[in-house]
Amino acid sequence: MFQVLGKGVASIGRKLSKWTKDLQKILFRDSKPPFGTVQPSKNWKWLKQNKIKRGWSQERRDGGVWAPGLEMVKEWLPELQSKLLEAGNEELERSAQHFCDMVKLAIYSQAYKWKPLTERYIKWKKRKGRDTRILISTGEYVQSIEVSQSIEGNLEDVIYTVGLPDKIHIASGLPIRQLAAIHEFGSPKARIPARPVWYPTWRLVMPEVKEKVSKRLRQTAFEEAEKFQLKLQKALPGVTVKVKQG
Repeated sequence: MFQVLGKGVASIGRKLSKWTKDLQKILFRDSKPPFGTVQPSKNWKWLKQNKIKRGWSQERRDGGVWAPGLEMVKEWLPELQSKLLEAGNEELERSAQHFCDMVKLAIYSQAYKWKPLTERYIKWKKRKGRDTRILISTGEYVQSIEVSQSIEGNLEDVIYTVGLPDKIHIASGLPIRQLAAIHEFGSPKARIPARPVWYPTWRLVMPEVKEKVSKRLRQTAFEEAEKFQLKLQKALPGVTVKVKQG
């Protein structure tokens, strides 16, 4: 019914493409990549020895002393992309479940100022042994709210949807998604006022979701960059790699 979390990490691939070009430039001149800097260190003795050993013409053909680092970066970027996608999807799934729980909590706790039920309807509910709270009655509607996952194409297209299954609401005989829409937006013909729960809860949760996903991706990128830093420094002792968060 409500697709609340879409291709949250699909843009990572495009960002990584730009990062690749930036990092390639960094291997030949001082610059600032997304999460740090790579620059010649003061260990010019190692650089000089490497230059003598390889020969100037060979060095220029192979991209200089930076060539091994460039190859390492090319091999590392797909690994970084995979880690970011994994972290992003995990955080999106967690956020979807959180939103689902919040919608249910809003209904159970009657969190919003809905138009109250009529006294006649409340008395009827009591006679039938039903819950007198709004949007609950038999509990079938609120208990059916769930998180579903679908994959379109690649891993980048994982979609988490918080909504209702495609089934009939037993008590009313209506499709449960239609019943939810009637409650959310109202039905003048049936004299049912709008009692929104999805949209106000989404507005409440969305800023937190964005912040958590963004924070998780930044932290993952930083941690992976630190690990790569150690590998790069081991392979190129004449290079200083600085990784900074943010």
